[in-house]
Amino acid sequence: MLVVAADGDLLRDKNVEYAERMKAMGKDVELVVFAGEEHAFFGVKPMSAATGELVEVIRRFIAGAAA
Repeated sequence: MLVVAADGDLLRDKNVEYAERMKAMGKDVELVVFAGEEHAFFGVKPMSAATGELVEVIRRFIAGAAA
């Protein structure tokens, strides 16, 4: 499972807590927190470096899951 959070998002702590609880249950979880970004940064700034990095994180995750 891939959990993505933005450091400046009001929901950040909930996302991190969710990932930690899933890990505690033995689930394979990858948590990625984007420092300095706000909620929905990828929609607000679709051409930003952070959005490009997010796309790459998702691409690697999917490629790894397919392997």
